[in-house]
Amino acid sequence: MNLQEFINYRELCPICDSQIKFSFHSRKKQRKILEDNRYVIMFELRGLKKNQKNSNFGYSINPVTNDFFIDFYSSDKNRLTDKVNISLIERFKEYYSNAGSFRASLECNSCFRYSLISDPIEMDFESKQILPIEIWTEYFGLVTSDKDFNNNHSIYRLTNYYKNNNSNLVYFKCDDAYGAELYQNTYDKPHMEIPLIKFVSYKETTNRLSKLLTFS
Repeated sequence: MNLQEFINYRELCPICDSQIKFSFHSRKKQRKILEDNRYVIMFELRGLKKNQKNSNFGYSINPVTNDFFIDFYSSDKNRLTDKVNISLIERFKEYYSNAGSFRASLECNSCFRYSLISDPIEMDFESKQILPIEIWTEYFGLVTSDKDFNNNHSIYRLTNYYKNNNSNLVYFKCDDAYGAELYQNTYDKPHMEIPLIKFVSYKETTNRLSKLLTFS
């Protein structure tokens, strides 16, 4: 898929209906603007030497064709339209080589119980193209509305792996919905690998998981 198809995959969080946040490369602080039908995702280039000013660079991406180029900006976010100093280019190269895998992601910053993450993104600097984007995981943090006699909810942390056609399900009891949030540590909780459970709706998917565990 192209970048626009990825961004449009879900516009609202399927858990709480809030607007979903798009991030490119990482969850680090980044500024995103739409300019001439291109997404410009800006990052800071910190000065590496004494008295060297911080600058900024931006990936300017056509979300339909996946072509891209790099723009450089001053510390106050003004585009550098004249010749770019070679030292700035070298600083970008160093940044890029140390940046690790590039991924696109959609996350809910309201309930923190949904995310969509791409496979590592390949950027071809010779053709100036981003290769087609594929989904790596989609996460849903589900909580039952009813409580048990200990006043606990059932928590279902469902992660779908579409390329492998399977899901990972972590399940446990908790007295609050925070257990379903993305960044909670649940390594010590029960889990199982199961055939792919496609998300239909919050209620239907939660009921299906409840029945699955009842008869497992």
